[in-house]
Parts: sequence; structure tokens; C-alpha cells
Amino acid sequence: MCSSFSGDVSKELVLENISAVENIGLSISCIVFDQGQTNCCMVKDLGVTSNQPFITTEAHNKIYVMYDYCNLLKSVHNTLIAHDIDTNEGNSEVIFLFNRI
Repeated sequence: MCSSFSGDVSKELVLENISAVENIGLSISCIVFDQGQTNCCMVKDLGVTSNQPFITTEAHNKIYVMYDYCNLLKSVHNTLIAHDIDTNEGNSEVIFLFNRI
């Protein structure tokens, strides 16, 4: 579910800005976002998928869309700290406690 500042609004703002940049003769090769809920909705609204990680502009330029890798690493870190991993290795249980690292 998207927030009140929807992915549609973000999408339109991004596309307007891309168009303005291209109209003055500059080109954009990549746009980067954090994993905020509105941004995730916007990426979906833009039609970006793992099979097509880019958008094509009115000027027929490809602009790749990606999430900020530092934010992705922070998310993985926070998930590992918040949740332990339990596995069954043979007859013994192995528990990885990341909050002790």
C-alpha cells in the first residue's frame, strides 16, 4: 500500500524533471532512490522490473533505476540484528545471533 504522497505523484515529478533536464541538453544515465514506501511504489508505477531495470524517456534515452546500495546494506544489517537465524544441521540446531557481533 502506498502512502498519501503516492507513487503516482512521485512518478510525475521525476518524469517532469527528467524531461526538463533533457530539454536543456543534458542526459541522465541513472536515478537512485532509497527504499521508502513511496519510492517503491513509484518504481513499480514507472514499470521498472528486475528484467527491465530502466525507463525509456520521450527522447528515447534509457535511464537505469536503482536503490541506494548503502541503504540496502543498512536494511540487511538491521534485519540481521533484529532476527536470529535458526537452522537444523543434522541432529543439532545452529543459531546465529547477529546482535552479538
